[in-house]
Amino acid sequence: QILPSWLAGWVTAAAAAPATGLPGALGKKVNVWAVCEQVVPEPTLRVWTALEQFQGRYNRLLKSRTQAIEETSALQAQNTELKMLLNQYLTSQVNGQLYVPPTATISRT
Repeated sequence: QILPSWLAGWVTAAAAAPATGLPGALGKKVNVWAVCEQVVPEPTLRVWTALEQFQGRYNRLLKSRTQAIEETSALQAQNTELKMLLNQYLTSQVNGQLYVPPTATISRT
C-alpha cells in the first residue's frame, strides 16, 4: 500500500515538474515501471537467480539429510530396544527348563 501511494506522488511530481521548471528526470514525464525495472542491473539479477536456484537445491539436500538422520535415530532406538529384549529372553529362567536352551545354539563372538 505504501508503494502505490509513493509512486502516485512521484508520478504527480514528475508530471508537475515541467510547470515548475525542475531539471533532469523530474522535468520529464517518466514511465515509472520502466525506471523500477532498471533498479537492479541484469548481471546482478542473473547472480541472484543462480543463488536462488542453488539455495533451493541446498535446502532440499538439508531436508533429505534431516530425514535420514531422523530415520537413523529411530533405527538406533529400535535396535537398542531389540537388544534389551533379546538379552531378557536369553537370560530368562525358563531357558533352564528346555532340552536345548537358546543359549546353546547361539555362538557369541
